[in-house]
Amino acid sequence: MIYVILAPHPDDEIIGCFELIKENPKDVVVVHFKKYAGNTEEMRRFRINEAVKVADKYGFNHTVRDSVITLIVDDMFWKIVENEAGGKENVAILVPDLRDNHEHHRLVNSAGYIIAKRYGFRFGEYTTRMNTEYVRECKYPDEKLEAIKMYKSQSWLWEIGDAKWWIFEGRRYYE
Repeated sequence: MIYVILAPHPDDEIIGCFELIKENPKDVVVVHFKKYAGNTEEMRRFRINEAVKVADKYGFNHTVRDSVITLIVDDMFWKIVENEAGGKENVAILVPDLRDNHEHHRLVNSAGYIIAKRYGFRFGEYTTRMNTEYVRECKYPDEKLEAIKMYKSQSWLWEIGDAKWWIFEGRRYYE
């Protein structure tokens, strides 16, 4: 199985899919979107650079797209993913929690659904909210926290007392 994690923001893949990445790094492709990585070109470059360092450290494949449209229409990319997986039944598209209200998450969710339907891939969601019914304790909280801290641009999030994103995680799939 190849897992394509659509992460609107660099760090979303670690928040929601760290266990999957840790246990199957060679079977994971993370797609980040430059347009949503920051409010300025400088911040976008900085955050994408952080994402590349995380991908290098944990050994997963990583690509950056300008926007969701460029990903939806890239038939060549999706054919390569399907061929690498040995068939469309072996590809899963994962998007942020479907009930997440963040505008960028909603755009990526829609794109992921369109891609899954268009190419016949499996479709699922990962936690970006800690109050979902499919969330559970992470098997590797210390390692997950270490990975999250590699995103120095977001350090203010991890210093908030109750924001213990590294403790929880979850995914679910739809037929």
